[in-house]
Amino acid sequence: MKKTAKILMVFVLFSLTFMTIKVNALEPPLPDSIPVSNRAELDAMRNICRITNRNGNFHLVNDIDLSDGAWTPIQGAASEFDGTFDGQGFVIRNLSVTRGNSNNNAGLFAQTSNNTVIKNLGLENVNIDIKVDSGPTVSVGAIVGLNNGTITNSFVTGTVSGDSTGTDAYAGGIAGSNNGTISDSFSDAAVIVSSRGSASAGGIVGDNSGSIRNSYNTGSVNVRRGMAVGGVVGVNRDAGVILNAFWNSDSLQERIGNQIPLEQKQGIGQGTGDTTGISTTQMQVAFYFTEWNFETVWEHVTGVNNGLPVLRVFRNVPAPVPTPTPRPVLPPAGEHINVVINNKVHVFDVPPQIINGRTMLPLRAIGEALGMTVNFDPATNTAILATPVANITHVIHSNQINVNGTLQTFDVTSTIYEGRTLVPIRMLAEAIDAEVEWDTATRTAIITYSTE
Repeated sequence: MKKTAKILMVFVLFSLTFMTIKVNALEPPLPDSIPVSNRAELDAMRNICRITNRNGNFHLVNDIDLSDGAWTPIQGAASEFDGTFDGQGFVIRNLSVTRGNSNNNAGLFAQTSNNTVIKNLGLENVNIDIKVDSGPTVSVGAIVGLNNGTITNSFVTGTVSGDSTGTDAYAGGIAGSNNGTISDSFSDAAVIVSSRGSASAGGIVGDNSGSIRNSYNTGSVNVRRGMAVGGVVGVNRDAGVILNAFWNSDSLQERIGNQIPLEQKQGIGQGTGDTTGISTTQMQVAFYFTEWNFETVWEHVTGVNNGLPVLRVFRNVPAPVPTPTPRPVLPPAGEHINVVINNKVHVFDVPPQIINGRTMLPLRAIGEALGMTVNFDPATNTAILATPVANITHVIHSNQINVNGTLQTFDVTSTIYEGRTLVPIRMLAEAIDAEVEWDTATRTAIITYSTE
């Protein structure tokens, strides 16, 4: 079995503004779905669900403004909403929640069942601000406090805050706690959490035991009391699965009053998963979002959402006809070098440098990106790298590497730059018999390698 990886380095700049737009290419609502057109009908929906436990299917038929008063979260008689809520590409604005349900769950919805589907919904300028001093764990999110169902094709902006003086607290832009599925969604909400117990804040979810896929966050994340803070998730439990999730490395992350420096920012505060931090300018290029569907789900639109990805369901234009194997349009040469490995962007805490005419990359980061395990022996100042077919050693500040007992010499030595060891790109690439090309017009290095 052969695996081919290509590293492409891309740079682009845009400066755009935000607005919301709608779509006409949507599946129709379910046949028994009840239309909702204003606050009164949204109130009636909540009351039907809460009092009679007659949950069902609902859909929006236009935008709704909730600025005329605080909102009581939707839930069923047994706490969970159980049904479908289809936003149909419309937006609910100015949602304000200051009190959760009896389980301290708060958002547009308090809690959802594993049968629930929330889709095609935009929430703009939310203000979720929950303060409690006792009771169950606090879970606050713009769409739902505790999600057990499915959320897809949705976005939120505004502020989400949870504060507890006597219990644990979880806050996330989309959901406070997630046991279900969140996909193809994004948050630009500022997330804040504080607790004398356990507290975690994530740009998308505070505490995750479910699935998060193809989603991103650009909002700030702040833990005022507590420890776990992440651009995507505060805490990802053992059952949690996170794939192709991105967070804005330019956005603020703060813990207990201290701003977290760039090199210490994380996509996941505690736990593991597939998250990538990229800058605002990188988020304005579709090619950075590996394996995302920019044919029918996502798009970049000039003048919309600061040039960041938007969902097509909020655009009043049809999706384009898919084209086979689209290639990125590489921008003109610039001063910066950015790295894409196997069609996925890798952003290093120390950017690549051109030194003495050679492209230099952080040793550990590029080694791991090429599938190597990387260790360091401080006694001999030696980096030790391994793949299934190669054992590699390199003495820092030298121009040689030892590959399976054979020395290879290069015309530039490794160096320390901003606390990281930089090595010439060919040093590791050629150690695994990779081919290296350089595209001057776009300042793009292309590495192709294969293993059996």
